[in-house]
Amino acid sequence: MINVKIEIVRVIDKSYPVFVEARLTDCNGNAHCFHDKLPVFTLNEPKNIPCDGIIRCTLITENDDTVLIDTLTPDDIESLDGVSRFEICKDQIVYE
Repeated sequence: MINVKIEIVRVIDKSYPVFVEARLTDCNGNAHCFHDKLPVFTLNEPKNIPCDGIIRCTLITENDDTVLIDTLTPDDIESLDGVSRFEICKDQIVYE
């Protein structure tokens, strides 16, 4: 299991649990947005938003500078566009 770095950009619902919007930028500079509960993107309660976060994912393939990940496993996360596979830069990966 690996994690990909994302940015939690805003709160969209302050009820419990808090729902937020997160953004993942792929290796081509394209931004992909996600909406989910705050605990899906971070284990710690952030003091301020925007802040850094992660999405748990699986590694599909690895190249010299990039990796292909899938965010469906283990947490069934898709972007607002219904995409779950992203090519990202290797420096965006956080290994558990």
